[in-house]
Amino acid sequence: MVGFSGENSKRFTMATIFAILAFILLLASFWTSWYLWTISIEAEEGGVYVELDMDVEMSLEEMTLRLEGSGDGEQISESQSQDWDDINTGEVKEVYENTRAIMTGAVILGLLTMIFIIAAGVAGGRNLVLKRLPIILGILTVLVTLVAAGYFMASHPNAWEDEVEGEGSTDNPLLEFMFDDGPHKSFSGEDSATIDIDGTPADVGSKWRPDVGWYLTFVSAVFFLVSIALHRNAVGEDELTESIAMKRYAEAGPGPDPYRDAGPAPAYSQGYAPQYQDPYRTATYGEPRRAPAAEPAMDVFDIGTPQVVDHTCGTCGKETRYIEQYDRWWCDGCYKYI
Repeated sequence: MVGFSGENSKRFTMATIFAILAFILLLASFWTSWYLWTISIEAEEGGVYVELDMDVEMSLEEMTLRLEGSGDGEQISESQSQDWDDINTGEVKEVYENTRAIMTGAVILGLLTMIFIIAAGVAGGRNLVLKRLPIILGILTVLVTLVAAGYFMASHPNAWEDEVEGEGSTDNPLLEFMFDDGPHKSFSGEDSATIDIDGTPADVGSKWRPDVGWYLTFVSAVFFLVSIALHRNAVGEDELTESIAMKRYAEAGPGPDPYRDAGPAPAYSQGYAPQYQDPYRTATYGEPRRAPAAEPAMDVFDIGTPQVVDHTCGTCGKETRYIEQYDRWWCDGCYKYI
Protein backbone atom coordinates (compact mmCIF):
# COMPACT_ATOMS: atom_id res chain seq x y z
CA MET A 1 0.00 0.00 0.00
CA VAL A 2 0.98 3.65 -0.35
CA GLY A 3 1.77 4.28 3.31
CA PHE A 4 3.89 1.19 3.91
CA SER A 5 6.93 -0.56 2.54
CA GLY A 6 8.27 -4.09 2.62
CA GLU A 7 6.31 -6.84 4.37
CA ASN A 8 3.77 -4.46 5.91
CA SER A 9 2.82 -3.22 2.46
CA LYS A 10 2.23 -6.81 1.32
CA ARG A 11 0.10 -7.56 4.38
CA PHE A 12 -2.08 -4.48 3.87
CA THR A 13 -2.44 -5.29 0.18
CA MET A 14 -3.60 -8.83 0.99
CA ALA A 15 -5.93 -7.48 3.70
CA THR A 16 -7.51 -5.16 1.14
CA ILE A 17 -7.92 -7.96 -1.42
CA PHE A 18 -9.58 -10.27 1.10
CA ALA A 19 -11.86 -7.46 2.32
CA ILE A 20 -13.03 -6.73 -1.23
CA LEU A 21 -13.64 -10.42 -1.96
CA ALA A 22 -15.50 -10.85 1.33
CA PHE A 23 -17.78 -7.91 0.52
CA ILE A 24 -18.48 -9.24 -2.98
CA LEU A 25 -19.39 -12.65 -1.54
CA LEU A 26 -21.63 -10.97 1.03
CA LEU A 27 -23.50 -9.13 -1.74
CA ALA A 28 -23.72 -12.34 -3.78
CA SER A 29 -25.28 -14.20 -0.87
CA PHE A 30 -27.86 -11.43 -0.55
CA TRP A 31 -29.14 -12.08 -4.11
CA THR A 32 -28.55 -15.83 -4.40
CA SER A 33 -30.92 -18.63 -3.45
CA TRP A 34 -30.73 -19.52 0.25
CA TYR A 35 -32.89 -22.64 0.17
CA LEU A 36 -33.78 -25.30 -2.39
CA TRP A 37 -36.60 -27.85 -2.31
CA THR A 38 -36.58 -30.37 -5.17
CA ILE A 39 -39.36 -32.84 -5.92
CA SER A 40 -38.92 -35.45 -8.68
CA ILE A 41 -41.59 -37.69 -10.19
CA GLU A 42 -41.00 -40.70 -12.45
CA ALA A 43 -43.85 -42.77 -13.84
CA GLU A 44 -44.64 -45.05 -16.77
CA GLU A 45 -48.11 -45.51 -18.25
CA GLY A 46 -48.99 -47.28 -21.47
CA GLY A 47 -45.36 -47.46 -22.52
CA VAL A 48 -44.89 -43.72 -22.01
CA TYR A 49 -42.18 -42.71 -19.56
CA VAL A 50 -42.81 -39.44 -17.73
CA GLU A 51 -40.19 -37.54 -15.73
CA LEU A 52 -40.82 -34.27 -13.93
CA ASP A 53 -38.58 -32.18 -11.64
CA MET A 54 -39.95 -29.30 -9.57
CA ASP A 55 -37.48 -26.93 -7.89
CA VAL A 56 -38.53 -24.33 -5.34
CA GLU A 57 -35.69 -21.80 -4.94
CA MET A 58 -35.99 -19.26 -2.15
CA SER A 59 -33.72 -16.22 -1.92
CA LEU A 60 -34.01 -13.28 0.45
CA GLU A 61 -35.87 -11.36 -2.25
CA GLU A 62 -38.15 -13.86 -3.98
CA MET A 63 -39.39 -17.42 -4.34
CA THR A 64 -38.97 -19.10 -7.73
CA LEU A 65 -40.76 -22.24 -8.97
CA ARG A 66 -39.13 -24.14 -11.85
CA LEU A 67 -40.70 -27.08 -13.69
CA GLU A 68 -38.67 -29.24 -16.07
CA GLY A 69 -39.53 -32.61 -17.50
CA SER A 70 -40.35 -34.79 -20.45
CA GLY A 71 -43.06 -37.18 -21.45
CA ASP A 72 -44.79 -38.49 -24.56
CA GLY A 73 -42.18 -36.82 -26.74
CA GLU A 74 -42.72 -33.37 -25.20
CA GLN A 75 -40.39 -31.20 -23.14
CA ILE A 76 -41.62 -29.09 -20.25
CA SER A 77 -39.73 -26.04 -19.00
CA GLU A 78 -41.48 -23.36 -16.98
CA SER A 79 -40.40 -20.81 -14.39
CA GLN A 80 -42.34 -18.42 -12.19
CA SER A 81 -41.09 -16.00 -9.53
CA GLN A 82 -42.82 -14.01 -6.81
CA ASP A 83 -41.35 -11.42 -4.46
CA TRP A 84 -41.78 -11.98 -0.75
CA ASP A 85 -43.25 -8.48 -0.55
CA ASP A 86 -46.09 -9.61 -2.82
CA ILE A 87 -47.00 -12.51 -0.53
CA ASN A 88 -49.60 -11.37 1.99
CA THR A 89 -48.91 -13.50 5.06
CA GLY A 90 -46.97 -16.51 6.24
CA GLU A 91 -44.37 -17.57 8.75
CA VAL A 92 -41.94 -18.44 5.96
CA LYS A 93 -42.20 -14.93 4.56
CA GLU A 94 -41.42 -13.48 7.99
CA VAL A 95 -38.27 -15.60 8.30
CA TYR A 96 -36.95 -14.41 4.95
CA GLU A 97 -37.80 -10.76 5.66
CA ASN A 98 -36.09 -10.86 9.07
CA THR A 99 -33.03 -12.55 7.58
CA ARG A 100 -32.92 -9.92 4.85
CA ALA A 101 -32.98 -7.14 7.45
CA ILE A 102 -30.09 -8.70 9.38
CA MET A 103 -28.10 -9.22 6.18
CA THR A 104 -28.66 -5.59 5.20
CA GLY A 105 -26.88 -4.57 8.40
CA ALA A 106 -24.09 -7.03 7.63
CA VAL A 107 -23.64 -5.58 4.13
CA ILE A 108 -23.40 -2.03 5.52
CA LEU A 109 -20.84 -3.10 8.13
CA GLY A 110 -18.90 -5.04 5.48
CA LEU A 111 -18.77 -1.98 3.22
CA LEU A 112 -17.42 0.18 6.06
CA THR A 113 -14.86 -2.49 6.95
CA MET A 114 -13.58 -2.61 3.39
CA ILE A 115 -13.39 1.21 3.12
CA PHE A 116 -11.49 1.65 6.39
CA ILE A 117 -9.04 -1.17 5.64
CA ILE A 118 -8.19 0.54 2.35
CA ALA A 119 -7.91 3.92 4.14
CA ALA A 120 -5.60 2.42 6.78
CA GLY A 121 -3.31 1.05 4.08
CA VAL A 122 -3.17 4.40 2.28
CA ALA A 123 -2.50 6.29 5.53
CA GLY A 124 0.31 3.91 6.43
CA GLY A 125 -1.08 3.02 9.85
CA ARG A 126 -0.16 6.41 11.27
CA ASN A 127 -3.74 7.13 12.32
CA LEU A 128 -4.73 5.34 15.53
CA VAL A 129 -8.42 5.33 14.56
CA LEU A 130 -7.67 3.67 11.23
CA LYS A 131 -5.62 1.05 13.05
CA ARG A 132 -8.43 -0.03 15.38
CA LEU A 133 -11.69 0.76 13.58
CA PRO A 134 -11.38 -1.80 10.71
CA ILE A 135 -10.83 -4.56 13.27
CA ILE A 136 -13.94 -3.60 15.25
CA LEU A 137 -16.08 -3.21 12.14
CA GLY A 138 -14.79 -6.49 10.69
CA ILE A 139 -15.63 -8.44 13.84
CA LEU A 140 -19.11 -6.89 13.91
CA THR A 141 -19.60 -7.82 10.25
CA VAL A 142 -18.69 -11.44 10.93
CA LEU A 143 -20.95 -11.63 13.99
CA VAL A 144 -23.98 -10.11 12.23
CA THR A 145 -23.45 -12.38 9.21
CA LEU A 146 -23.32 -15.48 11.40
CA VAL A 147 -26.37 -14.31 13.33
CA ALA A 148 -28.30 -14.06 10.05
CA ALA A 149 -27.26 -17.57 8.98
CA GLY A 150 -27.97 -19.01 12.45
CA TYR A 151 -31.38 -17.36 12.71
CA PHE A 152 -32.33 -18.66 9.26
CA MET A 153 -31.26 -22.19 10.16
CA ALA A 154 -33.13 -22.20 13.48
CA SER A 155 -36.35 -20.55 12.27
CA HIS A 156 -36.82 -22.08 8.82
CA PRO A 157 -38.16 -25.55 9.81
CA ASN A 158 -40.58 -24.11 12.39
CA ALA A 159 -41.94 -21.62 9.86
CA TRP A 160 -42.58 -24.37 7.31
CA GLU A 161 -44.20 -26.54 9.97
CA ASP A 162 -46.71 -23.78 10.73
CA GLU A 163 -47.40 -23.43 7.00
CA VAL A 164 -47.99 -27.17 6.55
CA GLU A 165 -50.22 -27.40 9.61
CA GLY A 166 -52.25 -24.49 8.28
CA GLU A 167 -52.98 -26.42 5.07
CA GLY A 168 -54.77 -29.19 6.97
CA SER A 169 -55.42 -32.65 5.54
CA THR A 170 -55.56 -33.40 1.82
CA ASP A 171 -56.56 -36.28 -0.47
CA ASN A 172 -53.83 -35.51 -3.00
CA PRO A 173 -51.23 -38.31 -2.72
CA LEU A 174 -48.41 -36.05 -3.90
CA LEU A 175 -49.21 -33.38 -1.31
CA GLU A 176 -49.52 -36.09 1.35
CA PHE A 177 -46.00 -37.25 0.43
CA MET A 178 -44.67 -33.68 0.54
CA PHE A 179 -46.34 -32.99 3.90
CA ASP A 180 -45.09 -36.26 5.36
CA ASP A 181 -41.47 -35.17 5.34
CA GLY A 182 -39.75 -32.02 4.11
CA PRO A 183 -38.41 -28.64 5.21
CA HIS A 184 -40.96 -28.57 8.02
CA LYS A 185 -39.27 -31.58 9.62
CA SER A 186 -35.56 -30.66 9.35
CA PHE A 187 -33.23 -28.09 7.85
CA SER A 188 -31.93 -30.59 5.27
CA GLY A 189 -32.82 -34.10 4.25
CA GLU A 190 -34.38 -36.31 1.60
CA ASP A 191 -37.21 -38.79 1.24
CA SER A 192 -38.58 -41.15 -1.44
CA ALA A 193 -41.66 -43.30 -1.91
CA THR A 194 -43.91 -44.96 -4.46
CA ILE A 195 -47.36 -43.46 -4.63
CA ASP A 196 -50.45 -43.98 -6.76
CA ILE A 197 -51.39 -41.07 -9.02
CA ASP A 198 -54.69 -41.64 -10.79
CA GLY A 199 -54.13 -45.39 -10.80
CA THR A 200 -50.56 -45.15 -12.05
CA PRO A 201 -47.67 -46.03 -9.72
CA ALA A 202 -45.04 -43.28 -9.58
CA ASP A 203 -41.67 -43.02 -7.90
CA VAL A 204 -41.35 -39.69 -6.13
CA GLY A 205 -38.40 -38.19 -4.33
CA SER A 206 -37.93 -35.09 -2.25
CA LYS A 207 -34.72 -33.27 -1.30
CA TRP A 208 -34.49 -30.10 0.76
CA ARG A 209 -31.35 -28.31 1.80
CA PRO A 210 -29.76 -24.85 2.22
CA ASP A 211 -28.58 -23.40 -1.07
CA VAL A 212 -25.57 -21.44 -2.28
CA GLY A 213 -26.55 -18.11 -0.70
CA TRP A 214 -26.60 -19.56 2.81
CA TYR A 215 -23.15 -21.13 2.40
CA LEU A 216 -21.70 -17.93 0.95
CA THR A 217 -22.32 -16.15 4.26
CA PHE A 218 -19.80 -18.45 5.97
CA VAL A 219 -17.24 -18.05 3.17
CA SER A 220 -17.64 -14.28 3.39
CA ALA A 221 -17.20 -14.39 7.18
CA VAL A 222 -13.97 -16.39 6.81
CA PHE A 223 -12.62 -13.91 4.25
CA PHE A 224 -13.41 -11.00 6.57
CA LEU A 225 -11.59 -12.76 9.43
CA VAL A 226 -8.52 -13.29 7.22
CA SER A 227 -8.63 -9.65 6.16
CA ILE A 228 -8.76 -8.23 9.68
CA ALA A 229 -6.10 -10.72 10.82
CA LEU A 230 -3.73 -9.48 8.09
CA HIS A 231 -4.61 -5.90 8.97
CA ARG A 232 -3.94 -6.53 12.67
CA ASN A 233 -0.66 -8.26 11.88
CA ALA A 234 0.55 -5.35 9.77
CA VAL A 235 -0.51 -2.82 12.40
CA GLY A 236 1.20 -4.86 15.11
CA GLU A 237 4.44 -4.99 13.11
CA ASP A 238 4.23 -1.25 12.59
CA GLU A 239 3.70 -0.60 16.31
CA LEU A 240 6.55 -2.99 17.17
CA THR A 241 8.90 -1.12 14.83
CA GLU A 242 7.91 2.18 16.44
CA SER A 243 8.45 0.82 19.96
CA ILE A 244 11.90 -0.55 19.03
CA ALA A 245 12.86 2.79 17.52
CA MET A 246 11.70 4.63 20.64
CA LYS A 247 13.64 2.22 22.85
CA ARG A 248 16.78 2.80 20.83
CA TYR A 249 16.19 6.51 20.98
CA ALA A 250 15.92 6.34 24.78
CA GLU A 251 19.11 4.26 25.04
CA ALA A 252 21.19 6.27 22.57
CA GLY A 253 19.88 9.69 23.49
CA PRO A 254 18.83 12.37 21.05
CA GLY A 255 20.71 12.93 17.82
CA PRO A 256 23.14 15.77 17.19
CA ASP A 257 21.75 19.27 17.69
CA PRO A 258 23.72 22.07 15.98
CA TYR A 259 22.49 24.61 18.52
CA ARG A 260 23.22 22.38 21.51
CA ASP A 261 26.62 21.16 20.27
CA ALA A 262 27.88 24.50 18.99
CA GLY A 263 29.36 25.42 22.38
CA PRO A 264 28.86 28.60 24.41
CA ALA A 265 28.48 31.89 22.63
CA PRO A 266 31.52 34.22 22.82
CA ALA A 267 31.44 36.71 25.66
CA TYR A 268 31.78 40.40 24.89
CA SER A 269 33.08 42.83 27.48
CA GLN A 270 30.52 45.55 26.80
CA GLY A 271 27.51 43.24 26.26
CA TYR A 272 27.23 43.55 22.47
CA ALA A 273 28.88 42.05 19.45
CA PRO A 274 31.64 43.99 17.70
CA GLN A 275 30.69 46.00 14.67
CA TYR A 276 30.91 44.12 11.40
CA GLN A 277 34.01 44.88 9.40
CA ASP A 278 34.38 44.25 5.70
CA PRO A 279 37.41 41.93 5.30
CA TYR A 280 38.25 43.59 1.97
CA ARG A 281 38.68 47.06 3.45
CA THR A 282 41.44 48.22 5.76
CA ALA A 283 40.58 49.31 9.25
CA THR A 284 42.59 52.56 9.00
CA TYR A 285 42.26 54.11 5.58
CA GLY A 286 39.25 52.29 4.22
CA GLU A 287 41.15 51.36 1.05
CA PRO A 288 40.04 48.14 -0.62
CA ARG A 289 42.30 45.20 -0.21
CA ARG A 290 43.45 43.04 -3.02
CA ALA A 291 41.29 40.02 -3.55
CA PRO A 292 43.15 36.78 -2.93
CA ALA A 293 44.65 35.22 -6.00
CA ALA A 294 42.35 32.79 -7.68
CA GLU A 295 43.31 29.16 -7.56
CA PRO A 296 44.19 27.48 -10.84
CA ALA A 297 41.13 26.40 -12.75
CA MET A 298 40.33 22.71 -12.54
CA ASP A 299 40.17 20.73 -15.72
CA VAL A 300 36.47 19.94 -15.94
CA PHE A 301 37.19 17.00 -18.19
CA ASP A 302 39.52 15.36 -15.68
CA ILE A 303 36.90 14.27 -13.16
CA GLY A 304 38.28 10.84 -12.50
CA THR A 305 36.15 7.76 -11.88
CA PRO A 306 32.90 8.57 -9.99
CA GLN A 307 32.29 6.56 -6.86
CA VAL A 308 28.79 5.87 -5.61
CA VAL A 309 28.60 5.38 -1.85
CA ASP A 310 25.44 3.93 -0.34
CA HIS A 311 24.56 5.72 2.89
CA THR A 312 21.17 4.08 3.49
CA CYS A 313 20.50 2.52 6.88
CA GLY A 314 20.92 -1.24 6.90
CA THR A 315 18.18 -1.63 9.52
CA CYS A 316 15.25 0.44 8.25
CA GLY A 317 16.42 1.29 4.72
CA LYS A 318 16.03 5.04 5.12
CA GLU A 319 18.52 7.63 3.86
CA THR A 320 21.08 8.82 6.45
CA ARG A 321 22.71 12.21 6.84
CA TYR A 322 26.33 13.16 7.50
CA ILE A 323 27.22 14.77 10.83
CA GLU A 324 30.41 16.71 10.19
CA GLN A 325 31.15 17.35 13.88
CA TYR A 326 31.41 13.61 14.59
CA ASP A 327 32.42 12.55 11.06
CA ARG A 328 29.69 9.90 11.09
CA TRP A 329 26.39 9.11 9.36
CA TRP A 330 23.19 9.40 11.41
CA CYS A 331 19.83 7.54 10.84
CA ASP A 332 16.76 9.53 11.88
CA GLY A 333 14.53 6.46 11.65
CA CYS A 334 16.53 4.27 14.06
CA TYR A 335 17.99 7.13 16.09
CA LYS A 336 21.54 5.80 15.86
CA TYR A 337 24.83 6.18 13.98
CA ILE A 338 25.73 3.59 11.35
